[in-house]
Amino acid sequence: MEGAKIKVADALAGLRTQLPKVPVVFQRHGRPGGGIAEIKELLVRQVTSFGPLEPSPMQWLVAEGFTRFIELGPGNVLSGLMKRINKDVEMLSVSDVPTLDATVAKLKA
Repeated sequence: MEGAKIKVADALAGLRTQLPKVPVVFQRHGRPGGGIAEIKELLVRQVTSFGPLEPSPMQWLVAEGFTRFIELGPGNVLSGLMKRINKDVEMLSVSDVPTLDATVAKLKA
């Protein structure tokens, strides 16, 4: 994975970047990255190390008032974790075309 870490660092170094319009919350410390340099550093570090489980980005998002989450991809690991963090938030899961359609319909309602 160290080779992948170097490739990610090189790729990020060559990108023209600006601060994101929405927060990018990192597992490494459970809060958004600060400036561009920190965001790049955290992206590189995340290739080989996911960081502590507490505080989690989901805990930060709930504390900030987020009440709806969409889990993308197969499985429902994040949905299961969220049930332990806060059962009052809405979790939507998209893993295929039917679940995407159902999620879009729910978001439109």
